[in-house]
Amino acid sequence: MKETIAKVLVTGVSIPNDGYVSWPQRIEYLTQQYPQKSFDYLICGHTEKAFKSVHTKRIICKEQGRISNKLFDKRFVSFEQALGNIASKHSFVIVCVVDSVKLKNVLYDFLLLKGLDKKVKLVFYQCGYSYYLSAEEHIRFAKGVSELIMLSRNSYHYEFARYPDMPYAVHVMHNPIDHIIFKPLPPEEKKALRKEMNFDGATRFVWVSHDKPVKGLQVILEAWKLFYDEDKNAVLHVIGVKRDEKIPGVVFHGKIPNKELPAWYQASDIFIFSPMRNEGYGLAIAEAISCGCLGISTFAGGAVDFFKEGEHGIGISEPNFLQAWANAFVKAIAGLSAFQNAHKDDYLKPPPFTTYDEWCASFMGIFENIEKRLL
Repeated sequence: MKETIAKVLVTGVSIPNDGYVSWPQRIEYLTQQYPQKSFDYLICGHTEKAFKSVHTKRIICKEQGRISNKLFDKRFVSFEQALGNIASKHSFVIVCVVDSVKLKNVLYDFLLLKGLDKKVKLVFYQCGYSYYLSAEEHIRFAKGVSELIMLSRNSYHYEFARYPDMPYAVHVMHNPIDHIIFKPLPPEEKKALRKEMNFDGATRFVWVSHDKPVKGLQVILEAWKLFYDEDKNAVLHVIGVKRDEKIPGVVFHGKIPNKELPAWYQASDIFIFSPMRNEGYGLAIAEAISCGCLGISTFAGGAVDFFKEGEHGIGISEPNFLQAWANAFVKAIAGLSAFQNAHKDDYLKPPPFTTYDEWCASFMGIFENIEKRLL
């Protein structure tokens, strides 16, 4: 009997997903739009949304309720059953668990209980900078993990210094950019877009995120007050947050659909990325740079891997200091003309960051290499 190997992607969220988190979008593209073969099965959270794929079979699972989980510890029982059914049909299974330590731990315990741990390879895709696990929690997490996929080398070095051991192979996969929509415009098209959005006559800064303290908006607003006066001729557009407070030179736009964000980036001059923590990658600043913005970015977390001072803008290594941002605003305006002149032909050049298809090919390459070693 010929040996068969199944590649399985497991996530507790629904695919397709309703949220604004970036990694489900990558999974949707990989399983539905990527033209090459990817995973054989996708086990995901419950959803009513349609799923169309020529190479991936979706299995929808529903988490048990809180009471059932508390009494019987059966939160992911349907995920266990789905994986068990797949394992019964194949000689080997390569499983990639996405971004849930609890789900990974439950599935590994299930594999041990059923004696399936020898025929199932567990890969974990870490979609944040760190889970900040204790040493004991990390020992528990590391059991059964054969390979770990991380977003940045900066994250890897942090984890390597933090934990007593990391007994698994590691891969670094930078997040991809959807260059079909996040791309620079030719000068005349940008000029027309700015006119359409009434952006003429002032330097346009844009900040985009959720209204959470960790995203740094309050720091940016206080730094803006230090920086701003009427002679500056600058406007800060805040997207994703709606506030009633009146701050000179600041306009709050509230939530704007994701599909409209590329136009904001393409029409703006300067993008502010201000997380007060180590972000997993820093996708927003990469998308804004891809659209032609000069970036002012917290230089920490995943951004350390790709953000190039000068070429991409200004890095802020001490983001909690107001004057660092205020000085950066002044420096950005002073260097904006030279920056835009240096990048005026970027619309003719290849994308500056990994494309979706390139990411899919590299991601699947990890599992294809595991498959070769199993045969």
